[in-house]
Amino acid sequence: MSMSFLSRFALVGILGVFVFCVAGDTALAVKEPVTIPGSIWAVQGTLKLSGAGSGSETQALPADMAFGPIDGLAADAFQLDLHMDPADLEVTGTYTELKPGKPVLTVDVAALQLVIRSVFQSEGITLRSATLKVTPKNKKGVQSVRVFLNVKAQICEIPVGALSCKNGTLQYKGTGGHPAG
Repeated sequence: MSMSFLSRFALVGILGVFVFCVAGDTALAVKEPVTIPGSIWAVQGTLKLSGAGSGSETQALPADMAFGPIDGLAADAFQLDLHMDPADLEVTGTYTELKPGKPVLTVDVAALQLVIRSVFQSEGITLRSATLKVTPKNKKGVQSVRVFLNVKAQICEIPVGALSCKNGTLQYKGTGGHPAG
């Protein structure tokens, strides 16, 4: 019994779709988005600080990046803890995921304004800008994040009757593994 051309074409098409689905399933597992909600990441990075005290400094600094809902954080909240001496610098705010694995963060500027005073060792701080970006990666099934924090501030002092202002910058770049622990 011979098959018509159309029947053979349909059979080849069905087999091709089956092979693509089976083979494609393995390839798709590698490209799944990084799970952000409820995750904690241990980050290693570099802190650059200028305008604080006498000049600028650079140091290696560990941090933790957490996304709610976890450990008392609301479902849409995040917290970046930079492990600085003598106390951690906490950057908090909210996040949304417009696409799975692609968080968009909004820093709580009022809370950061209070915390940043201890870093620059001054009460006369005006926060100019604060940007926090987290870029998740999933390479061959290994999940990681890149963290970039950039804070700009104006630091004003009144030594012996004259107002003195300078610009200060805090910048943190790091890469983290999942999960923290």
